[in-house]
Amino acid sequence: MDYKEAFFNMKRDYILSAVSVAEKRYRACKSVKDIGVCRVANIVDVDRRTINRWMGVFEGCNGEGEAVAIAALKNKSRLGQPHKFKTPKEIIDKILKYRKKTGHGARLIKFVLGLNESEKTINKILKANGYIAKKEPKPRKKTDMTQYRESIPPFRIFQIDIKYLCDISPLIHNLRYNKLPQYQITARDYKSGLTFIGFAHHKDSTSVGIFVAYVINQLKIAGTDTSNTIFQSDNGSEFRPIFKKHGYSLYEEILRLHGVNYKFNPVARPTYNSDVESFHNRIEKEFYNIEEITCQKTMLYKSWMYMVWYNKIRPNRNKNNMAPAQILKQYEEVDVDLITATPPVFVDHYIKDIEKIKNGTFKWSPVIEGEFLY
Repeated sequence: MDYKEAFFNMKRDYILSAVSVAEKRYRACKSVKDIGVCRVANIVDVDRRTINRWMGVFEGCNGEGEAVAIAALKNKSRLGQPHKFKTPKEIIDKILKYRKKTGHGARLIKFVLGLNESEKTINKILKANGYIAKKEPKPRKKTDMTQYRESIPPFRIFQIDIKYLCDISPLIHNLRYNKLPQYQITARDYKSGLTFIGFAHHKDSTSVGIFVAYVINQLKIAGTDTSNTIFQSDNGSEFRPIFKKHGYSLYEEILRLHGVNYKFNPVARPTYNSDVESFHNRIEKEFYNIEEITCQKTMLYKSWMYMVWYNKIRPNRNKNNMAPAQILKQYEEVDVDLITATPPVFVDHYIKDIEKIKNGTFKWSPVIEGEFLY
Protein backbone atom coordinates (compact mmCIF):
# COMPACT_ATOMS: atom_id res chain seq x y z
CA MET A 1 0.00 0.00 0.00
CA ASP A 2 1.51 3.33 -1.10
CA TYR A 3 1.36 6.62 0.74
CA LYS A 4 -1.52 8.10 -1.34
CA GLU A 5 -3.79 5.10 -0.78
CA ALA A 6 -3.04 5.07 2.96
CA PHE A 7 -3.82 8.80 3.16
CA PHE A 8 -7.15 8.29 1.32
CA ASN A 9 -8.16 5.47 3.66
CA MET A 10 -7.34 7.64 6.64
CA LYS A 11 -9.55 10.46 5.32
CA ARG A 12 -12.38 8.02 4.57
CA ASP A 13 -12.30 6.67 8.12
CA TYR A 14 -12.19 10.23 9.42
CA ILE A 15 -15.34 11.22 7.48
CA LEU A 16 -17.37 8.05 8.13
CA SER A 17 -16.62 8.00 11.87
CA ALA A 18 -18.68 11.17 12.38
CA VAL A 19 -21.49 10.81 14.91
CA SER A 20 -24.13 13.01 13.25
CA VAL A 21 -25.04 13.82 9.64
CA ALA A 22 -24.06 17.48 10.06
CA GLU A 23 -20.66 16.48 11.47
CA LYS A 24 -20.12 14.10 8.54
CA ARG A 25 -20.82 17.00 6.15
CA TYR A 26 -18.38 19.22 8.07
CA ARG A 27 -15.60 16.60 7.88
CA ALA A 28 -16.33 16.05 4.19
CA CYS A 29 -15.92 19.76 3.51
CA LYS A 30 -12.64 19.82 5.46
CA SER A 31 -11.33 16.90 3.40
CA VAL A 32 -12.11 18.42 -0.01
CA LYS A 33 -8.86 20.40 -0.06
CA ASP A 34 -6.82 17.23 0.62
CA ILE A 35 -8.44 14.57 -1.62
CA GLY A 36 -10.76 16.48 -3.97
CA VAL A 37 -14.51 16.87 -4.50
CA CYS A 38 -15.07 13.66 -6.49
CA ARG A 39 -13.41 11.37 -3.96
CA VAL A 40 -15.31 12.98 -1.07
CA ALA A 41 -18.56 12.61 -3.01
CA ASN A 42 -17.83 8.88 -3.48
CA ILE A 43 -17.13 8.40 0.22
CA VAL A 44 -20.39 10.00 1.42
CA ASP A 45 -22.32 8.64 -1.60
CA VAL A 46 -23.74 11.93 -2.88
CA ASP A 47 -23.44 13.97 -6.07
CA ARG A 48 -20.41 16.30 -6.33
CA ARG A 49 -22.80 19.23 -6.82
CA THR A 50 -24.14 18.51 -3.33
CA ILE A 51 -20.56 18.70 -2.00
CA ASN A 52 -20.14 22.08 -3.72
CA ARG A 53 -23.36 23.30 -2.07
CA TRP A 54 -22.05 22.19 1.34
CA MET A 55 -18.77 23.92 0.60
CA GLY A 56 -20.60 27.22 0.06
CA VAL A 57 -22.13 26.95 3.55
CA PHE A 58 -18.79 25.78 5.03
CA GLU A 59 -16.80 28.64 3.55
CA GLY A 60 -19.44 31.13 4.69
CA CYS A 61 -18.71 30.09 8.30
CA ASN A 62 -14.95 30.36 7.89
CA GLY A 63 -13.30 31.52 11.08
CA GLU A 64 -16.45 31.16 13.24
CA GLY A 65 -15.50 27.79 14.70
CA GLU A 66 -16.46 24.12 14.26
CA ALA A 67 -19.72 24.29 16.24
CA VAL A 68 -21.09 27.13 14.10
CA ALA A 69 -20.15 25.32 10.86
CA ILE A 70 -21.79 22.05 11.97
CA ALA A 71 -24.96 23.91 12.98
CA ALA A 72 -25.06 25.64 9.58
CA LEU A 73 -24.77 22.28 7.77
CA LYS A 74 -27.81 20.77 9.52
CA ASN A 75 -31.01 20.18 7.54
CA LYS A 76 -33.24 23.24 7.65
CA SER A 77 -37.01 23.03 7.97
CA ARG A 78 -38.91 24.24 4.90
CA LEU A 79 -42.07 24.85 6.88
CA GLY A 80 -43.56 28.25 6.04
CA GLN A 81 -41.15 28.94 3.21
CA PRO A 82 -42.71 30.47 0.08
CA HIS A 83 -43.06 28.28 -3.02
CA LYS A 84 -43.43 29.60 -6.53
CA PHE A 85 -46.14 27.03 -7.34
CA LYS A 86 -48.13 27.61 -4.16
CA THR A 87 -51.71 28.82 -4.67
CA PRO A 88 -51.90 32.57 -3.90
CA LYS A 89 -53.68 33.55 -0.70
CA GLU A 90 -56.29 35.65 -2.54
CA ILE A 91 -57.31 32.59 -4.61
CA ILE A 92 -57.55 30.46 -1.46
CA ASP A 93 -59.72 33.09 0.22
CA LYS A 94 -61.93 33.27 -2.87
CA ILE A 95 -62.38 29.47 -2.88
CA LEU A 96 -63.18 29.30 0.83
CA LYS A 97 -65.62 32.22 0.65
CA TYR A 98 -67.50 30.62 -2.25
CA ARG A 99 -67.51 27.23 -0.55
CA LYS A 100 -68.91 28.72 2.68
CA LYS A 101 -71.65 30.50 0.75
CA THR A 102 -72.74 27.68 -1.57
CA GLY A 103 -71.33 24.40 -0.26
CA HIS A 104 -70.35 23.41 -3.80
CA GLY A 105 -67.65 20.84 -4.50
CA ALA A 106 -64.28 21.31 -6.21
CA ARG A 107 -65.59 20.69 -9.73
CA LEU A 108 -68.30 23.35 -9.53
CA ILE A 109 -66.01 25.83 -7.74
CA LYS A 110 -63.47 25.55 -10.55
CA PHE A 111 -66.18 25.96 -13.19
CA VAL A 112 -68.06 28.87 -11.60
CA LEU A 113 -65.02 30.88 -10.53
CA GLY A 114 -63.09 30.11 -13.73
CA LEU A 115 -59.95 29.02 -11.87
CA ASN A 116 -56.79 27.59 -13.40
CA GLU A 117 -56.18 25.39 -10.35
CA SER A 118 -57.08 21.72 -10.73
CA GLU A 119 -59.99 20.07 -8.94
CA LYS A 120 -57.50 18.08 -6.88
CA THR A 121 -55.80 21.29 -5.67
CA ILE A 122 -59.14 22.90 -4.78
CA ASN A 123 -60.16 19.75 -2.92
CA LYS A 124 -56.88 19.81 -0.93
CA ILE A 125 -57.50 23.47 0.00
CA LEU A 126 -61.00 22.62 1.24
CA LYS A 127 -59.69 19.68 3.26
CA ALA A 128 -56.83 21.67 4.79
CA ASN A 129 -59.26 24.33 5.98
CA GLY A 130 -61.76 21.89 7.48
CA TYR A 131 -64.50 22.22 4.85
CA ILE A 132 -64.37 18.50 4.05
CA ALA A 133 -64.65 16.15 6.98
CA LYS A 134 -62.26 13.23 7.04
CA LYS A 135 -64.14 9.99 6.47
CA GLU A 136 -63.92 7.55 9.30
CA PRO A 137 -62.73 4.17 7.99
CA LYS A 138 -65.43 1.57 8.35
CA PRO A 139 -64.10 -1.27 10.46
CA ARG A 140 -64.20 -4.58 8.64
CA LYS A 141 -63.51 -7.16 11.26
CA LYS A 142 -63.40 -10.73 10.09
CA THR A 143 -65.93 -12.76 12.01
CA ASP A 144 -64.29 -15.57 13.95
CA MET A 145 -66.49 -18.64 13.49
CA THR A 146 -64.29 -20.97 15.56
CA GLN A 147 -66.50 -20.84 18.64
CA TYR A 148 -69.66 -21.48 16.61
CA ARG A 149 -68.01 -24.33 14.69
CA GLU A 150 -66.99 -26.02 17.95
CA SER A 151 -70.55 -25.76 19.30
CA ILE A 152 -72.17 -27.84 16.54
CA PRO A 153 -71.77 -31.60 15.91
CA PRO A 154 -70.54 -33.11 12.63
CA PHE A 155 -72.97 -33.35 9.71
CA ARG A 156 -75.19 -30.58 11.09
CA ILE A 157 -74.42 -28.12 8.25
CA PHE A 158 -73.29 -29.01 4.72
CA GLN A 159 -72.31 -26.17 2.40
CA ILE A 160 -72.88 -27.06 -1.25
CA ASP A 161 -71.70 -25.19 -4.32
CA ILE A 162 -70.61 -25.52 -7.97
CA LYS A 163 -67.02 -25.04 -9.21
CA TYR A 164 -66.37 -24.19 -12.85
CA LEU A 165 -63.63 -26.40 -14.29
CA CYS A 166 -63.74 -24.71 -17.69
CA ASP A 167 -61.73 -21.72 -16.44
CA ILE A 168 -58.75 -23.75 -15.14
CA SER A 169 -55.92 -23.46 -17.67
CA PRO A 170 -54.42 -27.01 -17.44
CA LEU A 171 -57.89 -28.54 -18.00
CA ILE A 172 -59.21 -26.45 -20.89
CA HIS A 173 -57.77 -28.59 -23.71
CA ASN A 174 -58.96 -31.92 -22.30
CA LEU A 175 -62.35 -30.53 -21.35
CA ARG A 176 -62.89 -29.51 -24.95
CA TYR A 177 -61.42 -32.46 -26.86
CA ASN A 178 -61.85 -35.38 -24.43
CA LYS A 179 -65.36 -34.42 -23.32
CA LEU A 180 -64.58 -34.19 -19.62
CA PRO A 181 -67.19 -32.77 -17.21
CA GLN A 182 -67.09 -28.98 -17.00
CA TYR A 183 -68.47 -28.62 -13.47
CA GLN A 184 -67.59 -29.93 -10.05
CA ILE A 185 -70.32 -30.18 -7.42
CA THR A 186 -69.02 -29.97 -3.85
CA ALA A 187 -70.63 -30.63 -0.48
CA ARG A 188 -68.55 -29.90 2.63
CA ASP A 189 -69.30 -30.54 6.29
CA TYR A 190 -68.89 -27.26 8.17
CA LYS A 191 -67.72 -28.92 11.40
CA SER A 192 -65.13 -31.43 10.24
CA GLY A 193 -64.33 -30.32 6.70
CA LEU A 194 -65.34 -33.74 5.30
CA THR A 195 -65.90 -33.16 1.58
CA PHE A 196 -67.75 -34.98 -1.20
CA ILE A 197 -67.36 -34.11 -4.87
CA GLY A 198 -69.17 -35.01 -8.07
CA PHE A 199 -68.75 -34.10 -11.74
CA ALA A 200 -71.34 -32.98 -14.27
CA HIS A 201 -71.54 -31.75 -17.85
CA HIS A 202 -74.43 -29.42 -17.05
CA LYS A 203 -74.99 -26.94 -14.23
CA ASP A 204 -78.63 -27.63 -13.46
CA SER A 205 -80.94 -28.87 -10.73
CA THR A 206 -80.95 -32.42 -12.10
CA SER A 207 -77.18 -32.78 -11.71
CA VAL A 208 -77.24 -31.30 -8.20
CA GLY A 209 -80.23 -33.44 -7.21
CA ILE A 210 -78.49 -36.68 -8.26
CA PHE A 211 -75.33 -35.65 -6.42
CA VAL A 212 -77.23 -34.82 -3.21
CA ALA A 213 -79.04 -38.17 -3.35
CA TYR A 214 -75.65 -39.89 -3.63
CA VAL A 215 -74.20 -37.94 -0.67
CA ILE A 216 -77.19 -38.66 1.57
CA ASN A 217 -76.99 -42.36 0.67
CA GLN A 218 -73.29 -42.47 1.63
CA LEU A 219 -74.00 -40.71 4.91
CA LYS A 220 -76.71 -43.22 5.80
CA ILE A 221 -74.51 -46.19 4.88
CA ALA A 222 -71.86 -44.89 7.27
CA GLY A 223 -74.43 -44.73 10.07
CA THR A 224 -75.11 -40.97 10.09
CA ASP A 225 -78.40 -39.56 11.36
CA THR A 226 -79.43 -37.01 8.71
CA SER A 227 -82.65 -35.87 10.41
CA ASN A 228 -80.91 -32.75 11.80
CA THR A 229 -78.70 -32.13 8.76
CA ILE A 230 -79.04 -28.82 6.89
CA PHE A 231 -77.80 -28.27 3.34
CA GLN A 232 -76.82 -24.64 2.76
CA SER A 233 -76.46 -23.15 -0.73
CA ASP A 234 -76.59 -19.90 -2.63
CA ASN A 235 -79.57 -18.78 -4.72
CA GLY A 236 -78.39 -20.20 -8.04
CA SER A 237 -80.95 -21.66 -10.44
CA GLU A 238 -79.38 -25.11 -9.95
CA PHE A 239 -80.57 -25.01 -6.32
CA ARG A 240 -83.63 -22.79 -6.45
CA PRO A 241 -86.25 -22.71 -9.26
CA ILE A 242 -86.17 -19.02 -10.15
CA PHE A 243 -88.76 -19.25 -12.94
CA LYS A 244 -91.10 -21.68 -11.18
CA LYS A 245 -93.99 -20.07 -9.35
CA HIS A 246 -94.96 -23.39 -7.81
CA GLY A 247 -93.09 -26.60 -7.12
CA TYR A 248 -89.51 -27.38 -6.21
CA SER A 249 -86.25 -28.09 -7.97
CA LEU A 250 -84.94 -31.67 -8.02
CA TYR A 251 -82.37 -30.63 -5.42
CA GLU A 252 -85.19 -29.58 -3.06
CA GLU A 253 -87.31 -32.64 -3.91
CA ILE A 254 -84.49 -35.05 -3.03
CA LEU A 255 -83.82 -33.34 0.31
CA ARG A 256 -87.52 -33.32 1.17
CA LEU A 257 -87.83 -36.99 0.21
CA HIS A 258 -85.09 -37.93 2.70
CA GLY A 259 -86.33 -35.56 5.41
CA VAL A 260 -83.24 -33.35 5.20
CA ASN A 261 -83.55 -29.62 5.86
CA TYR A 262 -82.09 -26.97 3.59
CA LYS A 263 -81.67 -23.20 3.47
CA PHE A 264 -80.52 -20.54 1.04
CA ASN A 265 -77.97 -17.83 1.77
CA PRO A 266 -79.12 -14.20 1.86
CA VAL A 267 -78.77 -12.41 -1.46
CA ALA A 268 -75.35 -10.83 -2.14
CA ARG A 269 -73.67 -12.58 0.82
CA PRO A 270 -70.87 -14.68 -0.79
CA THR A 271 -69.06 -15.17 2.53
CA TYR A 272 -71.87 -17.41 3.78
CA ASN A 273 -70.40 -20.21 1.63
CA SER A 274 -66.78 -19.39 2.49
CA ASP A 275 -66.00 -22.88 3.81
CA VAL A 276 -66.78 -24.69 0.56
CA GLU A 277 -65.29 -21.84 -1.52
CA SER A 278 -61.99 -22.22 0.35
CA PHE A 279 -61.97 -25.91 -0.63
CA HIS A 280 -62.45 -24.93 -4.28
CA ASN A 281 -59.33 -22.78 -4.03
CA ARG A 282 -57.33 -25.62 -2.46
CA ILE A 283 -58.33 -28.35 -4.90
CA GLU A 284 -57.47 -26.10 -7.85
CA LYS A 285 -53.97 -25.38 -6.49
CA GLU A 286 -53.24 -28.84 -5.08
CA PHE A 287 -54.88 -31.07 -7.69
CA TYR A 288 -56.08 -29.55 -10.98
CA ASN A 289 -52.97 -27.40 -11.52
CA ILE A 290 -50.67 -30.36 -10.84
CA GLU A 291 -52.23 -33.58 -12.14
CA GLU A 292 -52.62 -34.35 -15.83
CA ILE A 293 -56.21 -35.46 -16.53
CA THR A 294 -56.82 -36.89 -19.99
CA CYS A 295 -60.01 -38.96 -19.65
CA GLN A 296 -62.92 -39.62 -17.31
CA LYS A 297 -61.36 -42.74 -15.88
CA THR A 298 -58.16 -40.87 -15.01
CA MET A 299 -60.23 -38.05 -13.59
CA LEU A 300 -62.12 -40.45 -11.32
CA TYR A 301 -59.06 -42.34 -10.08
CA LYS A 302 -56.90 -39.29 -9.41
CA SER A 303 -59.66 -37.20 -7.85
CA TRP A 304 -60.62 -40.15 -5.63
CA MET A 305 -57.03 -40.50 -4.40
CA TYR A 306 -56.87 -36.77 -3.72
CA MET A 307 -60.14 -36.84 -1.76
CA VAL A 308 -58.98 -39.82 0.32
CA TRP A 309 -55.79 -37.91 1.14
CA TYR A 310 -57.74 -34.73 1.85
CA ASN A 311 -60.35 -36.36 4.10
CA LYS A 312 -58.01 -38.74 5.95
CA ILE A 313 -54.58 -37.08 6.15
CA ARG A 314 -54.38 -33.42 5.11
CA PRO A 315 -54.45 -31.05 8.15
CA ASN A 316 -56.76 -28.07 8.00
CA ARG A 317 -55.41 -24.88 9.52
CA ASN A 318 -58.76 -23.38 10.58
CA LYS A 319 -59.78 -26.66 12.18
CA ASN A 320 -56.93 -26.93 14.70
CA ASN A 321 -54.58 -28.46 12.09
CA MET A 322 -56.62 -31.66 12.07
CA ALA A 323 -57.80 -33.73 9.12
CA PRO A 324 -61.56 -34.42 8.80
CA ALA A 325 -61.02 -38.06 9.79
CA GLN A 326 -59.27 -37.02 13.03
CA ILE A 327 -62.19 -34.77 13.97
CA LEU A 328 -64.80 -37.41 13.12
CA LYS A 329 -63.03 -40.08 15.20
CA GLN A 330 -63.90 -38.04 18.27
CA TYR A 331 -67.52 -38.98 17.55
CA GLU A 332 -68.18 -42.73 17.61
CA GLU A 333 -71.56 -42.87 15.87
CA VAL A 334 -70.15 -42.93 12.30
CA ASP A 335 -67.95 -45.29 10.25
CA VAL A 336 -65.07 -42.88 9.61
CA ASP A 337 -63.01 -45.18 7.35
CA LEU A 338 -65.98 -45.71 5.03
CA ILE A 339 -67.26 -42.15 4.85
CA THR A 340 -63.82 -40.60 4.26
CA ALA A 341 -63.13 -43.00 1.36
CA THR A 342 -66.27 -42.07 -0.60
CA PRO A 343 -65.38 -41.87 -4.31
CA PRO A 344 -66.44 -38.98 -6.56
CA VAL A 345 -69.47 -39.58 -8.76
CA PHE A 346 -70.22 -38.73 -12.40
CA VAL A 347 -73.84 -37.66 -12.10
CA ASP A 348 -74.51 -37.84 -15.86
CA HIS A 349 -74.23 -41.65 -15.70
CA TYR A 350 -77.39 -41.76 -13.57
CA ILE A 351 -79.69 -39.59 -15.69
CA LYS A 352 -81.38 -42.79 -16.91
CA ASP A 353 -82.25 -43.65 -13.30
CA ILE A 354 -83.70 -40.25 -12.48
CA GLU A 355 -87.22 -41.50 -11.80
CA LYS A 356 -85.99 -44.12 -9.32
CA ILE A 357 -83.81 -41.52 -7.63
CA LYS A 358 -86.77 -39.12 -7.36
CA ASN A 359 -89.05 -41.68 -5.71
CA GLY A 360 -86.29 -43.10 -3.50
CA THR A 361 -86.23 -46.65 -4.94
CA PHE A 362 -82.80 -46.46 -6.61
CA LYS A 363 -80.22 -48.72 -4.90
CA TRP A 364 -76.84 -47.05 -4.70
CA SER A 365 -73.77 -49.22 -4.34
CA PRO A 366 -71.70 -48.46 -1.19
CA VAL A 367 -68.54 -47.96 -3.25
CA ILE A 368 -70.05 -47.36 -6.71
CA GLU A 369 -68.01 -50.02 -8.52
CA GLY A 370 -69.92 -49.30 -11.72
CA GLU A 371 -68.14 -45.96 -12.09
CA PHE A 372 -65.02 -47.76 -13.26
CA LEU A 373 -66.83 -49.14 -16.32
CA TYR A 374 -66.90 -45.72 -17.94
